[in-house]
Amino acid sequence: MSDELIRIALTWPVSTIDGEPSLTSGMLVALREPGGDFLLSVSAGDENFPDCDEIQFPLSAEHARLVQRALAGEQLGDIED
Repeated sequence: MSDELIRIALTWPVSTIDGEPSLTSGMLVALREPGGDFLLSVSAGDENFPDCDEIQFPLSAEHARLVQRALAGEQLGDIED
């Protein structure tokens, strides 16, 4: 079973293609999978697309450590499999 580590829900102002003001809502969830790998789940939607399409991004434990370093301000460059 996965452990949810963090859930961040935000709403922010944006402009539509036509320049009309709109609000976008999004959520980021980080899960730890059995075996130590991680799954980032990102969803976003607005008033026109309220279903918040979701993208899941699997991370190995090593990639998660690199993300942590990058979020702390370290510039790491391109990382490949």
